[in-house]
Amino acid sequence: MLLNRAYYHVKPFLPVSLRLALRRWRARRRLAQYRDVWPIDIRAGQQPPGWPGWPGGAKFALVLTHDVEGARGLDRVDRLMALESRLGFRSCFNLVPEGEYRVPHELLDALRDNGFEVGLHGLKHDGKLYSSKAEFGRRAVRIRDYLSRWKIAGFRSPFMQHQLGWLHILGAEYDGSTFDTDPFEPQPDAAATVFPFWVPAPGQSGYVELPCTMVQDFTLFTVLGESAIDVWKRKLDWIASRRGMVLLNTHPDYMDFGPNRPARDEYPASHYEEMLNHIRQEYEGLYWHALPQDVARYYTGSLDPARRNTRKKVCFVVPDSGEAAARARRYAAALTARGDLVETISCVGSGVAAAAREIIRRHRETRFDLVQFHDRLDLLCCTAWPLKWSGAKLALDLSDLPCTRFTAMAGALADHVIASDGRVRDALNFAARAKCSVEHHVPVAVSGGNRLCRDDTPLPVVAGNPQDLEAATIGATHEENHEYVRLVDSLTTETFGG
Repeated sequence: MLLNRAYYHVKPFLPVSLRLALRRWRARRRLAQYRDVWPIDIRAGQQPPGWPGWPGGAKFALVLTHDVEGARGLDRVDRLMALESRLGFRSCFNLVPEGEYRVPHELLDALRDNGFEVGLHGLKHDGKLYSSKAEFGRRAVRIRDYLSRWKIAGFRSPFMQHQLGWLHILGAEYDGSTFDTDPFEPQPDAAATVFPFWVPAPGQSGYVELPCTMVQDFTLFTVLGESAIDVWKRKLDWIASRRGMVLLNTHPDYMDFGPNRPARDEYPASHYEEMLNHIRQEYEGLYWHALPQDVARYYTGSLDPARRNTRKKVCFVVPDSGEAAARARRYAAALTARGDLVETISCVGSGVAAAAREIIRRHRETRFDLVQFHDRLDLLCCTAWPLKWSGAKLALDLSDLPCTRFTAMAGALADHVIASDGRVRDALNFAARAKCSVEHHVPVAVSGGNRLCRDDTPLPVVAGNPQDLEAATIGATHEENHEYVRLVDSLTTETFGG
């Protein structure tokens, strides 16, 4: 993230040729490294629990969007709109309200009058929207104004950057700033699903996230240098077979409509036309072609809040056996059953340094919302700051007490502690009295219903094993799992003002 911020500060001063060279160099390195999850990540094809299917029994949904980055792209909107209209398609054009062009109101009217949708593409196209919460807050005021005045339902961040927990203050119905998988993006963490999902805010409010599930045109043709649409066709067939959402995002800025020689960052617009013809010929009558706002409204209208998949990303660091491993398996099953993405890392036989590197590497690829360490205080202490700095919440599940002071230190680093041994009480109280280094949460120990407090405020209790359940008035194991799921939501449902 720090490198990204530095890059976008110097980007205006870098020539296009150098920027392209850097992107291509990075892409070549990542292409072999991520061949198992790009362009297809098999995890993304799992249908969410309770998924109602698409309207009319359609095999898949087709959503087309375009990000209009600069003046060059704005000049080509009419031609792209005409191309799609001629072939019987409609799409959403995401416009930058305060970028290098000004949006004519006549364009907004023309798009809507012809059945297209208008979306908002940040405030400025400079990569600085998420440079700090203060900067985001300042821009959010103007973004909300444009969403209201232009009667816009959806938002997408420039450069596909995202801090999903911050977006609630915008009041948009949906966001489209994530991918199911794309290691070539500046922020490469994946949503790992080809279905819409819900981003909840406290209470029952929230918004729908519509991940891009097809490779962006600029990545495919300009960065990777592909000269055909075979990757698009392959991904389309795979998503259709999983009955998911085909969301293809392209940029008129990089489409060459002729007749002049294309610039080094452009590709023939005929590639996009070929893809639309392929969809129409191979899948006619089998898909639901919808605008993004229609998909978001169908999702919220078809699924009540309790059934909406949130797609949390949780990692368990576990031993191979024992009560801690069994508890992790129960928790993982409960999260997976509601559609969350769960990964497990077993570090048995690995040195602490190697295991810590693996945890950080996996987090960099997936960007976990929560990492839970089961009896691995050493690994928590070694990885806490890189994980927390990049936004992950940390939980520590203790079933033993190797060292009182070590436990206190780990407890101070964790956002939450689940404890099944009464001997940890003093160590955790020591951490609480030290005020820890935790921003939003304080460790909680469970032993006979014990509660730790910070500033005299009671904190929720999570039971660590069946013996503690009765004392904590929770009940059976399935209720323990339910309480754990609530804990995950409370830890990972970030609010902008938090």
